Amino acid sequence: MTIKTGSIASIAVIFVVSIALYEYFGYAEIGSDSAPVTMIEARKINESLYHKPYEVEGIKALSSSSLAGTDVNHNLSVDESQNLLADEGLKDMFEYFLSTLGEYELEQVIASIQETIKAELGEPARSQALDLLKRYIDYKIGIEELQQGFVVYDSGVNMLDKLIAQQSEIKTYRERFFDQVEYEAFFASEDIQNRFLIQQLKINSDETLTATEKQQHIEIASLELPEDIRATRQRAQQHALLSEQVRKMKADNAPVSEVYQLR
Repeated sequence: MTIKTGSIASIAVIFVVSIALYEYFGYAEIGSDSAPVTMIEARKINESLYHKPYEVEGIKALSSSSLAGTDVNHNLSVDESQNLLADEGLKDMFEYFLSTLGEYELEQVIASIQETIKAELGEPARSQALDLLKRYIDYKIGIEELQQGFVVYDSGVNMLDKLIAQQSEIKTYRERFFDQVEYEAFFASEDIQNRFLIQQLKINSDETLTATEKQQHIEIASLELPEDIRATRQRAQQHALLSEQVRKMKADNAPVSEVYQLR
C-alpha cells in the first residue's frame, strides 16, 4: 500500500515532525544560548549529577522564567512500602523543568528536578526517582541521535511502512531505558494515539473504500483512544463540520440571521 502525495502525505509529515518535536533534545536545546553543550557533554553532566546530586543549585526563581504563572503537581506517588510509583505525573514533572532548557543550563535544570525529588520523597523512593531521572535524561539525549536517520517525507518510499518502522524503532529504544511498568506509565497514552494515527493513514489510503466507509472505519478505530482524547477529537470534528456548513451557507448567500443561528 503506497501513500500518495496530498492530504495523506501531509498527515504523515505532521506525524513524524510531531514525534521529533516532542522528543527533541539536541544540541540547540541543551544549555543556555550562551553556553550550549553537545550530546556527549550532556551525558557527562547527567552522569556527574546522578552520582553527586544536590551539589549544583537549581533554578532560583521560576517566576522569572517562561514558567512564570504556571504550576505543576509535585505530589509524587509511593506505595505502602515507600517505593516510587512511576506515573504520568512524574514524567510531567520532569518535562515541566526540562521545558526551560535554553533559558537555563542543563546542570540547573537537572538540579531543580533533583531538589523537587528530595523535597517530596523519602527513601527508598527518593533514590529510585533519581535513578529514573538519570535514565530519562539519557533517553531524551539519545532519541535525538536515533531520529536523525528518520525520513520525514520522501515521495520515493512507502511512507506508511516508514512510519510504522520508525515508531517500532522508538518503542524498542525506549525499552532499553525503562521497565514495563515505567514504559506503560510514561508512554502508553502516546502509543495508543500513534497507533490510531497510523490506522487512520491506512484507512485513508485504501482506495477500495468510499469516503463514507473510510469515515466509519476511522470512527471504529477511534474507540481505542482514551476517553478524554476521543472527546477532544469529537469536539474538533464538530467544529470543522460547523465551519464547513457556515462556508456553504455564505457561498449560497444565506441570510446573516440563519448563519448566526447555526453558530
